[in-house]
Amino acid sequence: MKIKIALLFFVFSVSVFSQITHVDISVFHNTSNKREIEVEILNGDYEIIADGQLVAKLDGGDICTIKAVAGAISIYKKSLEIQTEVKDLRLRSSSIFDKLKVKCIYPNTPYKTYYENLFLSVANSNLVLVNNLFINNYLCGVVEAEVGPSQDREYYKIQSVIARTYSYDNLRKHEETGFQLCDAVHCQAYNGVASNSESIRSAVFYTSGMVLVDKNMKFLTAAYHSNCGGRTANSEDVWTHEKSYLRSVPDTFCLSQPHAVWEKRVSKSKWLNYLEMIHELELSNDNAKIVDLNYSSNARDPYFLASDSSLTTTTIRADWKLRSSFFDIVQEEDEVVLKGKGFGHG
Repeated sequence: MKIKIALLFFVFSVSVFSQITHVDISVFHNTSNKREIEVEILNGDYEIIADGQLVAKLDGGDICTIKAVAGAISIYKKSLEIQTEVKDLRLRSSSIFDKLKVKCIYPNTPYKTYYENLFLSVANSNLVLVNNLFINNYLCGVVEAEVGPSQDREYYKIQSVIARTYSYDNLRKHEETGFQLCDAVHCQAYNGVASNSESIRSAVFYTSGMVLVDKNMKFLTAAYHSNCGGRTANSEDVWTHEKSYLRSVPDTFCLSQPHAVWEKRVSKSKWLNYLEMIHELELSNDNAKIVDLNYSSNARDPYFLASDSSLTTTTIRADWKLRSSFFDIVQEEDEVVLKGKGFGHG
């Protein structure tokens, strides 16, 4: 009976968002200085809409070049000018299954394949690329990018529900910049069309509309990580808000999975200088140095020193680009070894 109630809970919760069919995703988001791209139509019929006006059509196999020039956009086909000095350019598909390939020419990047529409504008002399597509097509790409192409279908179902919940809950994350989400990991990783499309697509469409909500019908914070290192983290130790369902608990299943442990070596002098000069920790006596050079974290400690809340383990993670904030420190001659557990925020 509980399982049936939970399923009804999922279905009812999504009815509020039934009108959401497409999402706007900034792609090549972390590629800086995007001045020129190449687009190849893989299949389907595309219209070129320049500042709201239809100016040309593209068919399968057509290739065009798009450039940012003097704060506007110019588009060319076979080096022939189609339209210049455009502020808003849209390559609009005729079907949710139409696909195009996109690569940056300057700077040079590999091709990525996307379903449906590509919207372009210019900000700070750089192209802004937005993939507008059916949300389930987007989720297929997210699921593969986040968990890989060779998982079990049931696992893909679970990840589909989590990714959908996160997407709905964060649709306004980039609202001020003209799109909803991006393809970087602080939204969700998205590399375009999934290569393992049959298995992933089946899972995404099977769970279509299902999300996770709390008793007040609010979206759960559907955060996930690569590996927790044997223990998850409290939400308030990573972000600002305490969530009753995001508590630190043992999780031994991940210990046999990739990224369960890691190691980083740092010179003793650099480590002590970091603590003393950057974070102003008191290291004037030998006892303090012994603590700072031989640190043990049996749980996920929010603070580096229990008696001092000025330095968090998440800060250390960010400063030293560590895989997680769950680590021990051992001194070995002139080095300190950070022996870490897990990958991600936990």
